[in-house]
Amino acid sequence: MKTKFLMAVVLLTSVVAQAQKGFAPTASLNKPFILALGSQISLKPSGAKLLFLQVTNDSRCPINAKCITAGDVQLQFLYWSPKATKSKSIALKMTAPKIQLDGLILKMTDLQPGRVAGKTLDISKYKATLTFIK
Repeated sequence: MKTKFLMAVVLLTSVVAQAQKGFAPTASLNKPFILALGSQISLKPSGAKLLFLQVTNDSRCPINAKCITAGDVQLQFLYWSPKATKSKSIALKMTAPKIQLDGLILKMTDLQPGRVAGKTLDISKYKATLTFIK
């Protein structure tokens, strides 16, 4: 747990430094985008920003296994609204993949890589597919 927290702090520090320099890829409304762990994206034209902070839970059924349930995954993000002075912490799950933000809906549709039974997942490779919907 301490390792995940320290990794999140390091990622957040580096991304905040990038954000202060004005560097962030952009996303458009109603178009899916892929966001890697530790990366941020800016929504055009509003200027809102989203940072993929961490995966707090990944209990998805491995792709090479038979499971009673599909499991779930929970992702943690920081969201900066152009209307607010502070960021907002948000969580999305596969079982609850949508959240309302500033009159838009942020929806998660996928998280890669999938888990594989018998193999350790490299958490630095996580990439979420998301869409801002108007």
